[in-house]
Amino acid sequence: MNKPITAMKPKMMPIASMGALREIRMPPDRPARPYDQAALPLSEVMSWRNTLEPFARPMFFFWSRLTRAKTLGVRVLVQDEQGRVLLVRHTYLDGWYLPGGGVDARETLESAAIRELAEETGLVAQSRPVLISVHANERFMPGDHVAVMRVDSFDPGVLTSRHEIAEVGFFALDALPDDLNRGTRARLAEIFDGAEVSPDW
Repeated sequence: MNKPITAMKPKMMPIASMGALREIRMPPDRPARPYDQAALPLSEVMSWRNTLEPFARPMFFFWSRLTRAKTLGVRVLVQDEQGRVLLVRHTYLDGWYLPGGGVDARETLESAAIRELAEETGLVAQSRPVLISVHANERFMPGDHVAVMRVDSFDPGVLTSRHEIAEVGFFALDALPDDLNRGTRARLAEIFDGAEVSPDW
């Protein structure tokens, strides 16, 4: 049985905004503090990354394109017992996304989904990830593809990407954040609203 984020320990801080209740799990080695946009500007979380990101990301993708004919990423769909969808907000990107990231060399889609879910949200998958769809991400990078995987059962774990993740929260489908990433919004519409599945991200 899925365990909602309210079961996570230690330290959680519930905050309400955009019509949805979000609860943020704080790492055990970090003192509790108000974890909202006013108290925690993105630049404060990781100023060096914010500065380097516009240069580092294009270099990373250029190198990936040189060394691999195609690149592959994964996004993970998780819902709590109330049917709310798990989303993350990065310290170096605008908007909210399904948790996920790149598939490493010699890594399967399933193992990448499990790893990214744990790193970005602290949740440990207890069920095998199921493939929902695959999309070409040519707009972002030629040759890139993104797979959407679903994890139905999970337990709380340890958040390891706290420098990359500004917020983690479950959102009701009728109260999604206004700045939800375009691709994420399209995938949720395909999955829950019966929208036609697009081959593109």
